[in-house]
Amino acid sequence: PKMNTPDLTEAQADEPLPQLMSEGEDSAVFLSQSEEITKELNNAFRRNSYKMQPSARKREKKIEDKTINNTQAVFKQVSRKKSQAAAQAKREFKIAAHETPKNGEETSSRRRKTADEVTLLEKCFDKDKEWSRETVEFLKSNTQLSYNQIYKWGWDQKKKSERSGTAIPTIDEFGGYCKFDTAANPLINVVDV
Repeated sequence: PKMNTPDLTEAQADEPLPQLMSEGEDSAVFLSQSEEITKELNNAFRRNSYKMQPSARKREKKIEDKTINNTQAVFKQVSRKKSQAAAQAKREFKIAAHETPKNGEETSSRRRKTADEVTLLEKCFDKDKEWSRETVEFLKSNTQLSYNQIYKWGWDQKKKSERSGTAIPTIDEFGGYCKFDTAANPLINVVDV
């Protein structure tokens, strides 16, 4: 049979339950057993409560706070070290920049082309847009530019002229001049008769 055990307070658990007179001695034994069971259950629930005790909650909260504070401290140390390293590298770079001599020496291998070099390059490009190795070597010997600089300048000028539609007119298979028209359609040749 199911037993309904009421949740009794401590004062109620200590009081004896009223006995039923109609059943006799069997019911008295049953009531005394149920009293004992009820007392034991109430004591067990009081001792082993499913709710966490306040001291245990505080203890766990302290442990949790400690671990959070420790991880935050570690993150702060790491970020502080990174920022200090970046600041130190910046200081060293500035010091090195101030210590390098600038007595007319160029710190970079790159330099601007002079006006004379540009006019010589333009004259050679106007004569022939397809430069040979000899043309590049001639320009290199007459200027202070490197082979790569000269070749790149010629390549860039050739690409600019093709994009602007001023490509070199050539004779097509029918004997007429054709010009590459990049503005309308890059695949169509316009024939002038």
